[in-house]
Amino acid sequence: MLNGIDISGWQEGLDLSKVPCDFVIIKGTGGTSYVSSACDGFMQQAKALGKLTGVYHFAREEGCGGTGTEEARWFVANCGAYFDGTTIPVLDFETDTWLGQEWAREWLDEVYRLTGVRPLFYTYLGVLESQDFSLVANGNYGLWLARYGSNTPKGYEPNTPVPNSHSFPFVAMYQYCSQGRLAGWNGNLDLNVFYGDAATWYAYAQKAGATTNISKKNIPDDMTIKRYNGEDRYKTADLIINDHIKANKVVVHGESYADGITACYLARSAKANIVFDKCKETNGLETYTIGSEIKVNGTGVKSISGANRYDTNLAVLKECSNDIKKLIITSGKDWADGISTTTAGLPVMLVSDYISVKQAAFLEKLSDDTEYIIIGGTSAVSQIVSKQIADISQVTRIDGADRYETSTMIAEYFYPSAEAVILVNAWADAIAACNIGEYPVILLSNHTNESAREYIKKHGIKTAYVVGNITDDTLADIFN
Repeated sequence: MLNGIDISGWQEGLDLSKVPCDFVIIKGTGGTSYVSSACDGFMQQAKALGKLTGVYHFAREEGCGGTGTEEARWFVANCGAYFDGTTIPVLDFETDTWLGQEWAREWLDEVYRLTGVRPLFYTYLGVLESQDFSLVANGNYGLWLARYGSNTPKGYEPNTPVPNSHSFPFVAMYQYCSQGRLAGWNGNLDLNVFYGDAATWYAYAQKAGATTNISKKNIPDDMTIKRYNGEDRYKTADLIINDHIKANKVVVHGESYADGITACYLARSAKANIVFDKCKETNGLETYTIGSEIKVNGTGVKSISGANRYDTNLAVLKECSNDIKKLIITSGKDWADGISTTTAGLPVMLVSDYISVKQAAFLEKLSDDTEYIIIGGTSAVSQIVSKQIADISQVTRIDGADRYETSTMIAEYFYPSAEAVILVNAWADAIAACNIGEYPVILLSNHTNESAREYIKKHGIKTAYVVGNITDDTLADIFN
């Protein structure tokens, strides 16, 4: 965990050598024409002092607001040289927020395209609570969240607990005070905590496709680690598929976890690869598409879809329901629990707050001795659902203290004799990972991974498939 400040022209004259901070994030640009005259001086001083650095763009700067693409290009034109694999770009989204997630995603995608670095998304908790930002979260952009509480003048004292991250898997950085008081500056400062170490910071700042070597002094010599980390979720999935080619394909939306979780059992039954929807050709393979938005050119395409994610899920279940002896029940409202079931080799039913009439009718047709496995606590899959299922047949619930412990409990339940693991920290990577094979999928945190470490140690795991942007420090932590 690192402590740091964010500054702009309002702090011109601040001497970073006199202000205690692990990192500094500096305002670079705003709108389509503003450039901070203080930015480069602060940046050069921070680099000389060995500080971790970030540069932010203020969206819709007064008097010069543009489209997301226009403002992204202005930011990169003026700050692009800073993004050398050590500095994190940031979108400061706090004015004209009525433009919504589409504008923000447009800016983030364009900066990522131009620099190869995924920016962080900064906003206030109130903004996050008032709108849907799942489009941003699904783009694998990290969240820097601001919430001040009483906002009394103080030093580095992060408020606890961390605010709810809503659509995002976690809060990467938290701005908890705008009236911070630190030695070396006679004025207010924004105070922040970053949930990670320097290696995590550099992982955020790393250009797409770049990899770092795992130090053998930190990783046991007898560990075999295979990385899959493309410049985006589609390239990562391609890397996996190239190594694990199957006879057929199941195409799902690259921005929708629900259809991906739904499709994994179908893919296994059909001896098919899960492919994200940038695939446009069947290439002569037997092909399924899941969801009404997926269009693939070629003959022999079988499309499965419904009016919503639950109906689509039910349609897939009916497609492969000949002999269901075990059925996983997981939330359709969040991905955290369901992604660890992608390699379990069992069909999955997504549920909301209760089993619908359509779902109940389907379940009634299954064998009386079908076993139901509920994934997650009652906040994920309600007691109402549990009772509805119990009225039908035997129910087992797998529920850890948090999503990460639940993930390793799922691994223990389905893979008590595992010799290898798949490690992920994002839902898209977990869905692509089902192409690798019948290994447990373990969800990792940027903070503590005690439950993953215990599982790996208990089973003497010596092989790991690492999917997505997981730092070497995280790997060293869980393998020692």
